Amino acid sequence: MTSITRLRVLLACCILCALIAVPAASAAPSPDSATKPAKIPTSGSVVVIVGKTQLDHAESPLVLVDTGTVKGTPYGAGSIELTYTLRPKLGIAETVFTITTATGTVTGQAVSAYSMGNVTISFSGVGQITGGTGAFEGASSGVLQFNALHSITGKREVIEFRGTTTRPGATKQRQFLVQQLLAAIKG
Repeated sequence: MTSITRLRVLLACCILCALIAVPAASAAPSPDSATKPAKIPTSGSVVVIVGKTQLDHAESPLVLVDTGTVKGTPYGAGSIELTYTLRPKLGIAETVFTITTATGTVTGQAVSAYSMGNVTISFSGVGQITGGTGAFEGASSGVLQFNALHSITGKREVIEFRGTTTRPGATKQRQFLVQQLLAAIKG
């Protein structure tokens, strides 16, 4: 596949993710609708999630499952599972992921172009947070940059998501933090 074809596929993926993000952004609560404490993610919070993963298993030659740890804003530290479905004819990978923290989960998806070097596989594309549970119930994001660099052996990998939230589930997180505070006071 030529570089121009890969660029066109990546551009199409970016446009698709932007179209998907528009309804989510329009449904986001107004920042003026409530005063939010500084430590609780708000609409428009910066998303910077970085982590280290490794190949856990291959469901098939084209479906790879990675697990590892992540940390960053606004969700904190936790574990991550990513399932990559490779589309060799298109030179893209479709990825679904779940981040699990002590206070809830965050789920999402990504589409990326991938290329293979002598000892690495690199992924570069776009992603989106599509949901969450617990403190992050209802979490969503706009288009996130997604990058990953994998060793060919699958033992050393780094991942990164960058962008902004459109609805981080702040109300649920605030309720959870109040419950934790009350439990600690009673405790």
